[in-house]
Amino acid sequence: MATTTNQSSNLPLSQQPVQFSLQSKNSVYCYSLNETGNANEAFKIENANDFCYSQNGLTIATVDNKGINVYNTIDFSLISRIELPRPVYIALSPRGSYLLTWQSSPRDVQNFDNLTLWNVATRTKLLGHPLRSYNKELWPHFKWSFDEQVCSRIILNQIQFFSDSFETPIRTLNIQGVQSIVFAPRSSLFAVFVPEKSNKPATVSIYDYSNLETPRSDKSFFKAQNAELKWNSLGTHLLVVSHTDVDDSGRSYYGVDGLYLLETNGQNQNVVLDKEGPIHDCSWSPSGKQFIVSFGFMPAKICIFNSKGAIQHEVGTFARNYTTWSPYGDMLCIAGFGNLSGDIDFWDPKKICKYATANSHCAAFCQWSPDSKFILTAVLSPRIRIDNCFKVFTYCGKIIQKLQFDEMTKIEWRPTTMKCFPRCDFGLDALATEHAQKAAPAVYRHPNFNSANQTTSISTTTYSKSTPKKAASKQVPNDIPGYAPVKKKKGKKAGQNEGTRQPRVLNEKDELQKQIRLLNDRIKGIEQLKQLDTAGEILSDAQNQKIASEVKLRKQLAGLQQQFARS
Repeated sequence: MATTTNQSSNLPLSQQPVQFSLQSKNSVYCYSLNETGNANEAFKIENANDFCYSQNGLTIATVDNKGINVYNTIDFSLISRIELPRPVYIALSPRGSYLLTWQSSPRDVQNFDNLTLWNVATRTKLLGHPLRSYNKELWPHFKWSFDEQVCSRIILNQIQFFSDSFETPIRTLNIQGVQSIVFAPRSSLFAVFVPEKSNKPATVSIYDYSNLETPRSDKSFFKAQNAELKWNSLGTHLLVVSHTDVDDSGRSYYGVDGLYLLETNGQNQNVVLDKEGPIHDCSWSPSGKQFIVSFGFMPAKICIFNSKGAIQHEVGTFARNYTTWSPYGDMLCIAGFGNLSGDIDFWDPKKICKYATANSHCAAFCQWSPDSKFILTAVLSPRIRIDNCFKVFTYCGKIIQKLQFDEMTKIEWRPTTMKCFPRCDFGLDALATEHAQKAAPAVYRHPNFNSANQTTSISTTTYSKSTPKKAASKQVPNDIPGYAPVKKKKGKKAGQNEGTRQPRVLNEKDELQKQIRLLNDRIKGIEQLKQLDTAGEILSDAQNQKIASEVKLRKQLAGLQQQFARS
């Protein structure tokens, strides 16, 4: 059952509030953020197990035990209801025209079509075939271009392409061992990945759908069982983050990572990372002309690279493993989650200066709002089964709201374009100056320090040649706060320095006693070493030298004792 608490169907898309949805225990909640950043519940779907947005953000699909509902995110009206028993996973096409579902197969039914493609508007089944196992990394198994003109799926060693009809593919591309395909934004280009196998290197190739004969760019490399393909926003460059679970050199328990950059014009190169260790995170800036990488053993090194793979800025070395750009690219969030403490740093990427900090301990989600004004973090189950909550921070690190849930498994912003929200001047220079002043360590002051008397200093005291420095250092001025005034003792003769103490001068007999005592201590230590040697313990060379000097020390001791007796 769905309930709406704040409908906004009369507003155009450009005036819609910032929204996000979350999956709680048996319910999906949709929240809207007001101008101050407070989240208000706008929509609730009860008895829902999962949800997903379309790429344009205009539709949201929710799952229950008997089917799938598709809603309009503007006014939360029901668009379509598809009856389907026991749906488990769902995915919407970029514009929300198609719905892909996966069900668990019944044990008593063979060749059950548990992977199904639906037309949302007509609620008709377009295609179905069996898929035994679900792979989260490869989901959804149907991939669309940004305009939904082309749809693809991988069957064994072949990529099949569909258009309006899904009965038979209109084109095919045969690639031995192909594992994944990712379409570029704004164009008909797509990238495919073939993992390493049987001493053959892994390959990443970029194709144009209009010409499948030869790839426009490709690169081969080893140590790549799987890879993450990341297009920039312009669709001109592709980042490849490769990974293998086993490090043959034995240097890393977590395997080996690699980073490669491909261009659609055929140029490609390895991105050189000058610190050994894993690649924690990398992300393109919204402009598509630079990207940031966090790499190396902790503390990780963080650098910003240009579109040619060269280092543009070295941000620094920190215990951080997550990076995300604001939608306009004016701000950068660098954080440490997972096994780190949840510290969040806010940076100005143009001037490479930190202007604010925050903390979200145990968070598993951290993303900018579409208008760049807020950061949303969340503690999710099953990673953390207690204290599940979401927090809303401003772009300068101030927490606005925290809302607790018994269980929260998923949270997502509603996708929107930057055109929906005007660009703002956030005044980062003033924030950076204020943060630097706060970060500077304060000078220690004594608890009884008085600023009115800070001009009085012990250094103003002058010493005469007749006054010993040790005695003068104990003379404390009466006007220094925190010190009691020196009391004058009675019975002192005139001219004698008060509070001073004359040093004791040793005579010849006292000096002889001191030397005799030191020699006796050294001889006693030698006797203890001789007892250890007799017991069978192995002595060092220095200890053996001490034992050899016993005769000499005893002669010196006898001479000093005779000299002391004559004195």
